[in-house]
Amino acid sequence: MSSYTDRKQVKKKTLMIVLAIILALALIGAAAYLLDLRGEEGQFGDTGLWDEDEEEEIYLTINDVDYVSTDDIDAYVIAGTDGGGVDKGENFNGDLADFVTLLVIDNTTEKFAFYPISRNTMVYVPVMNEDGDIQDFAYEQLCTAHWYGHDENERNYNLAEATSEAVGGLEIDGYYVLNMKDVGTVNDTIGGVTVEIDQDMTDLDPAFTEGASVRLTGKQTENYLRARMGVGDGSNAGRMQRQQQYMMNAYDLIIGQLRENPDYVNDLYDQLTDIVESDGSPKRVSQIANRILKYDNMGFINFTGETKINDTIGEGIEHEEFYTDPDSLLTGLRKVINISEYTGDDDEDEDIVIEDETGEE
Repeated sequence: MSSYTDRKQVKKKTLMIVLAIILALALIGAAAYLLDLRGEEGQFGDTGLWDEDEEEEIYLTINDVDYVSTDDIDAYVIAGTDGGGVDKGENFNGDLADFVTLLVIDNTTEKFAFYPISRNTMVYVPVMNEDGDIQDFAYEQLCTAHWYGHDENERNYNLAEATSEAVGGLEIDGYYVLNMKDVGTVNDTIGGVTVEIDQDMTDLDPAFTEGASVRLTGKQTENYLRARMGVGDGSNAGRMQRQQQYMMNAYDLIIGQLRENPDYVNDLYDQLTDIVESDGSPKRVSQIANRILKYDNMGFINFTGETKINDTIGEGIEHEEFYTDPDSLLTGLRKVINISEYTGDDDEDEDIVIEDETGEE
């Protein structure tokens, strides 16, 4: 094999690992799997979101205003579950989503970005009946979408559909769902991510003193990434900030080690092969990697909004509810996607002919 080919193969493997780190490890989890949503067609009835045919235009509705984009867009939901469900499908007792991030790749603008979405975002969540068909929509937190379903496929699909609702109806092409309980093991595999502790968190771990720089290991990783109650103001927003710091530092860690030891990518690839290819879809991961390699990285784009403490779902317990600012949503999406206001087709209106009861115009 020529030196050029060697370099090309190493570069490809490096990109695959970096993508895996971003999509799986740095986004808190192991046992990741990527599923093509269009392969699950019909499981939830005809929602109109996951049609097999590619559409030339993508339509969004934000704050009761319709928008359209003709860009070629790929969008993937990346989520981690809290492991709290008892997994009795007949009772729809799945795990809640602990975090949700949307990866958007625009093949027209050649840009991509990660959009962290608060698990407490209020959306119309699909509610399924015993046959797995959507029978209603409940206005509640996004995280609850993963509660409904007989099995993981149904719950993951339901979460993806609710996430689409949270961003104006942007079509979702696939999803990664990660098991949070294994994050410590994965963190140790990549060498331990170092984070800066910006507030006192010694109730979680004695090493988590304010201002300390801690190289996370094992259980520390899960505590740092998942803790909310008793940390700072106890908000989900604070936890999301820690998760983003971890993601970025994990990325830097991998890149740094690759620069020092080019063979590191081979060792890491071997250790993480099951994670990258566990769904049997390495081709899809490779396609994403090839595109990201060429495109502009717009980084993490956060949506602003208002957090309220309410009991909208009516269970007698107040929870955080996040209401996304529609202007922030539109502005954020436009940093990657060409979006314009939809005005309709005036020509179609002119062609409409109204007949009277005799059939005459």
